[in-house]
This record gives sequence, C-alpha cells and structure tokens, in this order.
Amino acid sequence: MAKKKSATETNRGGGKQQTTTKSSSSNQHKPSDTSRKLKKDSCSTTSIIVLIALIVVIAAIGTDFYVHIPTTILSAKETVNVSRWEVACDDPLAVCHFTGCRRVVWDGLVPEKDVTQLREMASRVMNKYAQPSGGPTIIDLHSGAMSYGEQFINMYAKIKDDDIVSLNNDLTLYNKVHEIILNLVEKEFGIENQAGLTKPTFFSRITSKEAATSHDEYWHHHIDKLQYGTFQYTCLLYLNTYGQDFTGGRFAFVDQSYRGEEKLHIVEPKAGRISCFTSGNENPHFVEKVSSGTRFALTIAFTCNDDDFISPPQPWSHNFGT
Repeated sequence: MAKKKSATETNRGGGKQQTTTKSSSSNQHKPSDTSRKLKKDSCSTTSIIVLIALIVVIAAIGTDFYVHIPTTILSAKETVNVSRWEVACDDPLAVCHFTGCRRVVWDGLVPEKDVTQLREMASRVMNKYAQPSGGPTIIDLHSGAMSYGEQFINMYAKIKDDDIVSLNNDLTLYNKVHEIILNLVEKEFGIENQAGLTKPTFFSRITSKEAATSHDEYWHHHIDKLQYGTFQYTCLLYLNTYGQDFTGGRFAFVDQSYRGEEKLHIVEPKAGRISCFTSGNENPHFVEKVSSGTRFALTIAFTCNDDDFISPPQPWSHNFGT
C-alpha cells in the first residue's frame, strides 16, 4: 500500500502557509542508468545548440552591436560646478597657446532670469520675423542673418520700431553673457588675452518639424573647425531643458572604443548649462533629432586668430544693417 507524506512550505511573500501532498510508492522503479545518460546527453546537446546559435547571432550582428553605444556623461537632472573630460589634441598648433584639449561643462554661472530673457528674445524675434522651412531656425545677432524660407535674410532690415527698445536691452544682456563665457574659456584653457569672438555666433531653435532642405539636417556628425573654418573653441549656452521642454535633441560627442567602434558620450541640455570644447578633430559631435517640444540654445565661438575676430553687436538704430 502506498505511503503518503506531507511537506509544509511557507510562502515567502507573506501569504498563508501551503501544504502539499506527495505520493511515493515502493513499487515505483528508479530510472535506469541508460535513461539517465540519455537525458544528460540530451541536455548537453541542447546547451551546445544554444551556444552555437548565440555565436552565429553575434557574428551576424558584427560590430553593429557595439556601434553607437550611448553613455550619458552628464544628465539634465545633475547640477555641477564644473566637469572636465580630457581628450588628445588632433592638431595642437591650430589651438592658440593652450593647456590642452578637453570638454568642460559648468552649471549655474548665468542667472536664471538672464537665460529666460535670452530665450524669450530668440523666441519673440523668430516668431515675428523668421519663416523657417524645416525644423531649425537660426538668428545671428552679429550679422543679422535669420532663417527665412530656404535662405537667410538680414533680420535688422525687418525690425519694426516697437521692437527696438526691447532688442537693445537684449543685445546688452547678450554682450554681458558672452563676456562671462569668454572669461571661462580664457581661464580654463590658459589663453588669457589671446581669444576673441568669431563667426558665426547664433541662437538656434529646433522643433520636430521635418527637414525641408539639406541645410535643415542638423543631426549629422561634424567637426566645427572644418564646418565653420574660424572656430577654435566652441561654447554652447542651453536656454531650456531636455526632458522638460523637449525630447530628443541631446548633444553627443562621437568617440571610438578600444575596439575601434563609435561610442557616443551624451551631454543633456539644461537651462543655464554652459558646455565648451576645443573645435578640432578631437571633438566630432552632433545633435540628436528633436522628437517633441522646442529646443533653444546659443552657440558662441572663439578664436586666437586676430584676423577672424568679430565685434560684439551694438545697440540697434534705424540705419543698422542697411
């Protein structure tokens, strides 16, 4: 007659105890050695098949599995006094008399009210006077260049009298802010009394609107020294925040892993955050496509080449830009 034995188990999630009843019979036969061997061989064969399949998948993916691995080196939720990442200079002779190539980020050095005023100025002027064809809109306070359809026009030729006073206040603030950033760059890179503003220096507004021309495709990898010619130091002042005001639109440095594949190092935009870096081949980068919302930023560039210096924009008058 079969015996019955009970085993009591406690639910670890804090529930009631559960009792299970197992049957055992003295008439049941133990599995033979041959049966056990067959089961063991079957498990081994299955494991080998799974391993081979995994190897085949990895081989098929190849290096694409490692390409574009994103690593966020500074998120919008973090606040830092200063963060630095050293990089090997590609062409030291092209970058002033300096202390090395790097990427540097500061938070909180431009007052929040100033960041808000600059963003509102850019938005106001763009909404009233610009007519972009695609996702990005650009205004350059130095040259007056502004996105208009598939070309640029002189924004100062379109400014109306009722905007003169507010725009002049904004220009004064802009000059104060670029002096703050210039002083940071001079001290950080050891180029005191060597650097000056260079062109282009501009406000950008980017939405998720589809690109209308190749000029609207801001998301391609590029090197500022090659793209703009005059840049030796690139600085960005972010005027709003990733994850709050827009999605997508993160800034990505494009580096190489030890295996030689591309690896992305992400800096998330945050209102008031200043990001500066040397503009040579050591710092290829791009901006991700904006998925939703509106991204605002100010790009300011510096050089040590006197021939490439530009003057700060002066208060606007009726004959300015004509």
